[in-house]
Amino acid sequence: MLKRLFICFSLLGFSPAFAQFEGNTLDFDGTNDMVVSNTVPTFFNNLATNNFTFEAWVNPRGSLFTRIFFAQPSTTNFASVSATTGNVIYFYVIANGTTYSVATSTGIPQNQWTHVAARWNATTLTPEVLFNGVIQATAPGGGSSTGTNGLMTLGARPGGTQYFNGAIDEARLWSEYRSDCQILANMDKNITGAQTNLVFNYDFNQGIAAANNTGLTTLNDNSGNGYNGTLTNFALTGATSNWIASAATVTSSGNAFNTFTRAQTTSICYGGDLTFPDGSSQTNITAPFIQNSTITGPVCDTVVSTTVSVNAPISRNDTSAICSGGSFTFADGSTQTNITAVVDYTSTLQTATGCDSLVITHIGVLQPTSASEIGSVCPGGNYTFPDGTTLFGITSQVVYVSTIQNVAGCDSTVTTTVSVNSTYSMSNAYTVCTGSAFTFADGSTQNNITSTVTYTSTLSTINGCDSAITTTISVDQPDTSVTVVNETLTANLAGATYQWLDCANGYAILPGAINQSYMAIVNGTYAVSVTMNGCTDTSNCFLILSTGLNSMQENSVQIYPNPTHDILHIATGVDAGTIELLDLTGKIIDSKTFTGASVTLDMSAFDNGVYFVNITTGKGKTVARVIKN
Repeated sequence: MLKRLFICFSLLGFSPAFAQFEGNTLDFDGTNDMVVSNTVPTFFNNLATNNFTFEAWVNPRGSLFTRIFFAQPSTTNFASVSATTGNVIYFYVIANGTTYSVATSTGIPQNQWTHVAARWNATTLTPEVLFNGVIQATAPGGGSSTGTNGLMTLGARPGGTQYFNGAIDEARLWSEYRSDCQILANMDKNITGAQTNLVFNYDFNQGIAAANNTGLTTLNDNSGNGYNGTLTNFALTGATSNWIASAATVTSSGNAFNTFTRAQTTSICYGGDLTFPDGSSQTNITAPFIQNSTITGPVCDTVVSTTVSVNAPISRNDTSAICSGGSFTFADGSTQTNITAVVDYTSTLQTATGCDSLVITHIGVLQPTSASEIGSVCPGGNYTFPDGTTLFGITSQVVYVSTIQNVAGCDSTVTTTVSVNSTYSMSNAYTVCTGSAFTFADGSTQNNITSTVTYTSTLSTINGCDSAITTTISVDQPDTSVTVVNETLTANLAGATYQWLDCANGYAILPGAINQSYMAIVNGTYAVSVTMNGCTDTSNCFLILSTGLNSMQENSVQIYPNPTHDILHIATGVDAGTIELLDLTGKIIDSKTFTGASVTLDMSAFDNGVYFVNITTGKGKTVARVIKN
């Protein structure tokens, strides 16, 4: 009887909105995790005369034979809810040594929450299984092995083995045969407080989800009957074998429902009548309201809450326009032809819900129109007129009349006057320093210009016609050649601006050295920056090694062999000093401080060529030219 009622209500369009009631669950690793209670409810001692119902939300992760719930006071009276391959549920009841068992025809989904209820009717000696409040087809389930007497377990057979792999939430045991209505009404509820015939109530809302819960080894019984469980072998850290966040469909918390409540919505036309699920009716409904209908069942009542909305008659004004003499079809399908004056017409329709709807249509009449426009093209260009006609190669003014339809479909004439725009060309010239960049009139840029460039930019005027600008770029580069005589360097370009530089010191400016000639007072490498006509360039570096030098004979310095292939021997004639090896640019490529009258330089790693040895001692400085071959 109740089953038929539920089917009827689903056809009425019940769609409850579920929202997860915040809480945790317990994850079993399938290896050795179990929850053990050392006390078994006394009604299990004689299951031939005692009803019971076990229910829980179950999320299996494996498909081996495992135990979800097991209560064994003895080997002749015990009960077990198990899962096996395909997550088929086996429900065993052994009453005074006789086995009553069933196996569901289908299994519950893996890695998904399902509400499983197993109930025992001692009067008919019948075990039954429900998934999500719906009773399941079953076949005989065969026999069950036994565990340790005097224990009640979750997730394993008493004493160990057949460990459950997955999560369990909201596990409850009742000392009564719970009806379909009671199971369905409360499966998504977190029941709190003492309840009639509720033996144990584990909501698993303990610990911190997936955190370190070491030491939290007691599963609390919220029924008040003291059937607390002991967590055995749980890691109690991480995302498995621990307290974790639950995703079971639990939407509320509080006392158990003895009434099954569902909601539906409906709508009627203004002034209509409606009959409710309990058979009562209301006529001439003009305002929305909520009606609760109570349907009495054998165990618990069902309350249907009907929200009624009222669809008022619809009145709509439409406006349209047609060409003089045209036709128009109205919302009700009627047509009026040869309309030359304004028309107001009312159509009476029905909405999708069968309510009257009025559409008042106002028809305006449009007359033919005329307009003019002005266009332009570049010489030899093309122009497309409003009627789609295109004229090609236009070189003089054109006047053209197009006959078209306006937005309402009425004839309209457009007179178009097309004029011809002019084009132009020009030339200009610029001078840049060598290596500079220049941006032309069309926006393109040429970098590192070192010779004369002639470039034509093709642009568009504001009216879109081509315009050519020819640009000639000349290059101005100062002469940076230098003549060296002894210690004097002279820039060959006269009449320029000069600045002499110290190459060996990062091209540092030599203060005051701004004349065409510069006489070096110390050995080094020098260059000159030459500026002429706004352009600046820098010469190569020149090596000066002839200032302030003592002769080889005066310092008693001997260098051999010269030329050399690898090792260069130097007899200094003094006890200490420094030796520097320079290349032709004046760069120091090797140096060392020596003590004693002789020193060696290894030149094997250097390229063949001419080098200078700079020897500095307390007696002065000596520079010698050596050759590496």
